[in-house]
Amino acid sequence: MPPQQTRAARHRMFDHYLHTAREAAALTSSRLLLSLASAADGARAEEFAGDTAKATAWFAAEQAVLLATVEQAAAHRYDVHTWQLSWSMGHHLHWRGLWREKEAVRRAAVDAACRLGDRTAQGHAHDGLTLATGDLGCPVPHPVRRAVCPATVWRGVFPVVRASRPRP
Repeated sequence: MPPQQTRAARHRMFDHYLHTAREAAALTSSRLLLSLASAADGARAEEFAGDTAKATAWFAAEQAVLLATVEQAAAHRYDVHTWQLSWSMGHHLHWRGLWREKEAVRRAAVDAACRLGDRTAQGHAHDGLTLATGDLGCPVPHPVRRAVCPATVWRGVFPVVRASRPRP
């Protein structure tokens, strides 16, 4: 298969899993949803018809594939897919008690977000890694603390809101 066709096929596959995971996350988590770019032509998300049980079952059935998809997306430098898929499946991994897997995908997300230079992606990825390492009972790894503090990342994305009333 020519390289362009291989790349297009990967893109469709990554889009399928990313968009489906986001839809499943919308039904199984109360977290703020990410806005995703439109899926590539030929890629389609699974439909859950508002059924939380079906979305949860999909995450469980596709868990190994999703973990491998994050690994492959990172290896082939599909950085947006890497960090967004990591974010979309984080809640599932947390509630299944798969903290080491959660940490692994969160580390991949941090690396991808840093390669992108996208401060919003970096904020989400670093927050996710901080939570994942906390789930394991570990402090945030020293290289991550030194690389960028999530508060510093978010400062560049959202305006600082100051209290309107004086402090006591």
